[in-house]
Amino acid sequence: PHAGHTHISLIALKKLKLDAVWWLVSPNHPLKSNPMFDFEERMERCRVHTSAHPRIIITGLECELGTSYTIDTVRRLQSTYSATAFVWLTGTENAQSLHKWKDWRGILNHIATAHMSRPPMESIVRNCPLKMLNNQTHIHVTSAIAAPLVPRTTFWITQERALWVSSTALRAQMQNG
Repeated sequence: PHAGHTHISLIALKKLKLDAVWWLVSPNHPLKSNPMFDFEERMERCRVHTSAHPRIIITGLECELGTSYTIDTVRRLQSTYSATAFVWLTGTENAQSLHKWKDWRGILNHIATAHMSRPPMESIVRNCPLKMLNNQTHIHVTSAIAAPLVPRTTFWITQERALWVSSTALRAQMQNG
């Protein structure tokens, strides 16, 4: 976790008029190698980064639910919290690789997604496999909106002021020094 995650959470709260952002700290990530820190340390680091923001909620729900794939987590969240409208928030990097995720089309059929991008990302977004789906509603968010969070809706949010922080770069830096 780093300041960039907090930054995009605050932007999503504002731009999508969300009540809260839940950080789902994953016990493992099927598409990544072993994490630098164990689950409890990652939970604590997340709490440190968000302590000043009560609408960002740190959870270990995937651990509690026994899920490790997004589609399974989404289904369990929706059945457990049936009165809540969810949106799956990621960076554009994850939108680029979403087609590699387990049952990625099922994810899109179950939940709205929002992808935060750093400028200038228009060419990357335009060529993203997700962006090319014609059964998906794509909404480019430039100011705060109150659009319904419904499945098969993808929000593309460009940060006006991006923080140039990368989890991958931070992990590499910590491993090398």
